[in-house]
Amino acid sequence: DAGSISIEGYDDDGGNAWSDGYNQQATAQCLSAGATVSFDWSYETTDQDGPNYDPGFYINGTLVSQLTNSSGADIQSGSFSFDCSGGDAIGFAVNTTDGGYGQAYLTITNFTITSENGGCIYADEFYDCDGNCLNDCDGDGVCDELEVEGCMYDFACNYDETATNDDGSCEIDSCVEEVCPGDLNGDNEVDVSDLLDFFQLWGTVCE
Repeated sequence: DAGSISIEGYDDDGGNAWSDGYNQQATAQCLSAGATVSFDWSYETTDQDGPNYDPGFYINGTLVSQLTNSSGADIQSGSFSFDCSGGDAIGFAVNTTDGGYGQAYLTITNFTITSENGGCIYADEFYDCDGNCLNDCDGDGVCDELEVEGCMYDFACNYDETATNDDGSCEIDSCVEEVCPGDLNGDNEVDVSDLLDFFQLWGTVCE
């Protein structure tokens, strides 16, 4: 998804903590002193020994700090913010310390860096710092880069529930059963019996 980061921990590093087991991903660089980093995070481990052996971290320059609670549940989440200094690399990591028994997964969303005067430095892809699309030609609230072309009329044979932009491709013929004109009794033939059915209804006044 746009603006999200997913990090998968290892499951076979042989117990080498902070070597092969340290799966790190850099996100951005702090451009000025006094800037604030904020994000939401979610974590899940499949390690049979729990989160203690596959903790999730954030990295602020040379400072590495743990996000997850080692004695907590296998599924955790939260929101976090911290100040950074100019030039510091910001990143996230999962550290596999036991070399097996299941992997852990850390997902970062809504990542932003705000400058000292309140201006946003980084926003989600395709959006500004207020969550508005940078490009939205039709003004429907869906960014141009995220638009899905397709048929948006639910009565059409090729209706696409994921479409956000109708492309004129809707058609209603391919999924409609052919009807035999004049076959009033539905026996796939037009004959005297249909005519008799018609005369039985002759003169009926419909309200």
